[in-house]
Amino acid sequence: MNASTSLLLLTALGLGASYGALGAAAWLAGRVSATPFLAVGHVAVVGVVVGSLTGLVVDDWLAIAVGLALAGVLAAAVDLVSVERTGADPVARVISLAVAAAVVAGWAGRVLGATTAAPGGGSLAADSTRALVGGVLLTAVLAATIGWTDAGRRIRLVGSAPEVAELSGVGARRVRLVTMAVAGVVAALSARLIAPIVFVGLPQAAGLTLRAVVVAMLAGRARPAWIVGGGLGLGLVDVVGQQLWQAGGGDVAVAVAALLALLLRGQAGRQAWERVW
Repeated sequence: MNASTSLLLLTALGLGASYGALGAAAWLAGRVSATPFLAVGHVAVVGVVVGSLTGLVVDDWLAIAVGLALAGVLAAAVDLVSVERTGADPVARVISLAVAAAVVAGWAGRVLGATTAAPGGGSLAADSTRALVGGVLLTAVLAATIGWTDAGRRIRLVGSAPEVAELSGVGARRVRLVTMAVAGVVAALSARLIAPIVFVGLPQAAGLTLRAVVVAMLAGRARPAWIVGGGLGLGLVDVVGQQLWQAGGGDVAVAVAALLALLLRGQAGRQAWERVW
């Protein structure tokens, strides 16, 4: 394997691990709300771009914190204006989530315009390695939290039976809002891992949402290992498609992968978002 092929593979794995972490954010939101997180791409982009703009006037770490905090607030706000107000009505919930995602997109467009976090300025190999390690770690932490901690048990209970959670003394509303905020922060962190490798801006937000939802669908309700494998596979598909057709091959390849995911893991996705279906 020559150096260019090795670098291309490393880039694909770095992107894939980051897509996996972004999918983990959508998966986390789905576990607590039983609903697809349709605004995940826009929330992630807002967190990254606002952080980059803030970094022009304040310390980098403070700027990153501002972007992550805003992403968390936006994700929790999506829950407040959609999931909480529509209850268990599946049609109303999906419609309200789509409207909420559109509102976030419109607001971001007015505030951020065409501002984009552009790649470059560093080593592609180092950036890809950082994305690979960081993406896998983010996913592993979320999966361990959901599967093995008291917080994870409360999240699963609220997502599957919010009425029972309330009767058990678990504040469903508080758990859902905090979890959605965490999902927003993780989404923005994932996009920060992607930004040094490819452009991250509002034009890419819908594509990021598609990638995240595909990975979350692969994970279903109880298979977090699918998040890592699905994300890495999606990264390889994306990069290969981009190499074959630079004008849009990555998005086309990911769309084909989404159709395959529906065929192979559609039932798992319906189980993950059971109240929608």
